[in-house]
Amino acid sequence: MTEDDFWELIETARKECDGDIAEMRDWLISELAMKTIAEIREYYLIFEQLRYKAYNRELWSACVFINCGCNELGFFDWLNCIIAHGKKVFYEAIENPDSLANIFTQENRYN
Repeated sequence: MTEDDFWELIETARKECDGDIAEMRDWLISELAMKTIAEIREYYLIFEQLRYKAYNRELWSACVFINCGCNELGFFDWLNCIIAHGKKVFYEAIENPDSLANIFTQENRYN
Protein backbone atom coordinates (compact mmCIF):
# COMPACT_ATOMS: atom_id res chain seq x y z
CA MET A 1 0.00 0.00 0.00
CA THR A 2 1.31 3.41 -0.94
CA GLU A 3 0.45 6.70 0.74
CA ASP A 4 -1.82 7.48 -2.23
CA ASP A 5 -3.63 4.17 -1.64
CA PHE A 6 -4.00 5.09 2.02
CA TRP A 7 -5.55 8.47 1.19
CA GLU A 8 -7.83 6.88 -1.39
CA LEU A 9 -9.11 4.51 1.29
CA ILE A 10 -9.70 7.45 3.66
CA GLU A 11 -11.61 9.36 0.95
CA THR A 12 -13.74 6.32 0.16
CA ALA A 13 -14.52 5.94 3.86
CA ARG A 14 -15.49 9.63 4.08
CA LYS A 15 -17.89 9.26 1.16
CA GLU A 16 -19.37 5.97 2.37
CA CYS A 17 -19.93 7.33 5.88
CA ASP A 18 -20.83 10.95 5.08
CA GLY A 19 -17.77 12.06 7.05
CA ASP A 20 -18.97 10.52 10.34
CA ILE A 21 -15.72 9.71 12.15
CA ALA A 22 -17.10 6.80 14.22
CA GLU A 23 -18.70 5.22 11.16
CA MET A 24 -15.48 5.73 9.21
CA ARG A 25 -13.54 3.85 11.89
CA ASP A 26 -15.93 0.90 11.70
CA TRP A 27 -15.95 0.98 7.88
CA LEU A 28 -12.15 1.03 7.74
CA ILE A 29 -11.91 -1.89 10.18
CA SER A 30 -14.24 -3.90 7.94
CA GLU A 31 -12.27 -3.00 4.82
CA LEU A 32 -8.90 -3.72 6.38
CA ALA A 33 -10.16 -7.08 7.68
CA MET A 34 -10.37 -8.18 4.04
CA LYS A 35 -6.75 -7.25 3.35
CA THR A 36 -3.62 -9.31 3.81
CA ILE A 37 -1.50 -8.96 6.94
CA ALA A 38 1.12 -7.14 4.86
CA GLU A 39 -1.45 -4.62 3.59
CA ILE A 40 -2.78 -4.03 7.10
CA ARG A 41 0.78 -3.48 8.33
CA GLU A 42 1.44 -1.03 5.50
CA TYR A 43 -1.75 0.88 6.32
CA TYR A 44 -0.74 1.06 9.98
CA LEU A 45 2.79 2.22 9.18
CA ILE A 46 1.52 4.98 6.88
CA PHE A 47 -1.01 6.04 9.52
CA GLU A 48 1.70 6.23 12.19
CA GLN A 49 4.09 8.10 9.87
CA LEU A 50 1.39 10.68 9.19
CA ARG A 51 0.68 11.12 12.91
CA TYR A 52 4.41 11.48 13.54
CA LYS A 53 4.63 14.10 10.77
CA ALA A 54 1.78 16.05 12.40
CA TYR A 55 3.04 15.71 15.99
CA ASN A 56 4.33 19.23 16.46
CA ARG A 57 3.97 22.21 18.75
CA GLU A 58 1.97 24.27 16.28
CA LEU A 59 -0.75 21.65 15.78
CA TRP A 60 -0.85 20.90 19.50
CA SER A 61 -1.36 24.62 20.18
CA ALA A 62 -4.18 24.68 17.65
CA CYS A 63 -5.75 21.66 19.35
CA VAL A 64 -5.51 23.31 22.77
CA PHE A 65 -7.01 26.54 21.45
CA ILE A 66 -9.85 24.96 19.44
CA ASN A 67 -10.72 22.33 22.07
CA CYS A 68 -10.09 24.50 25.16
CA GLY A 69 -7.22 22.28 26.20
CA CYS A 70 -6.12 18.69 25.68
CA ASN A 71 -3.75 16.08 27.02
CA GLU A 72 -1.53 13.83 24.92
CA LEU A 73 -4.22 11.21 24.37
CA GLY A 74 -6.66 13.93 23.30
CA PHE A 75 -4.07 15.26 20.88
CA PHE A 76 -3.63 11.82 19.32
CA ASP A 77 -7.41 11.55 18.91
CA TRP A 78 -7.42 14.97 17.29
CA LEU A 79 -4.65 13.98 14.87
CA ASN A 80 -6.73 10.92 13.94
CA CYS A 81 -9.63 13.25 13.13
CA ILE A 82 -7.41 15.48 11.01
CA ILE A 83 -6.29 12.41 9.03
CA ALA A 84 -9.93 11.34 8.71
CA HIS A 85 -10.68 14.67 7.02
CA GLY A 86 -8.44 13.66 4.14
CA LYS A 87 -5.15 14.43 2.47
CA LYS A 88 -5.88 18.06 1.58
CA VAL A 89 -6.97 19.02 5.11
CA PHE A 90 -4.08 17.09 6.65
CA TYR A 91 -1.33 18.71 4.60
CA GLU A 92 -2.90 22.16 4.86
CA ALA A 93 -2.96 21.73 8.64
CA ILE A 94 0.74 20.91 8.71
CA GLU A 95 1.52 24.00 6.63
CA ASN A 96 -0.96 26.25 8.41
CA PRO A 97 -2.58 24.99 11.63
CA ASP A 98 -4.95 27.98 11.56
CA SER A 99 -6.65 26.34 8.57
CA LEU A 100 -8.28 23.95 11.05
CA ALA A 101 -10.32 26.74 12.64
CA ASN A 102 -12.80 26.49 9.77
CA ILE A 103 -13.16 22.72 10.23
CA PHE A 104 -13.12 22.23 14.00
CA THR A 105 -15.40 24.71 15.71
CA GLN A 106 -16.61 24.75 19.31
CA GLU A 107 -19.89 23.22 18.18
CA ASN A 108 -18.22 20.68 15.92
CA ARG A 109 -14.89 19.83 17.55
CA TYR A 110 -14.24 16.39 16.07
CA ASN A 111 -16.38 16.18 12.94
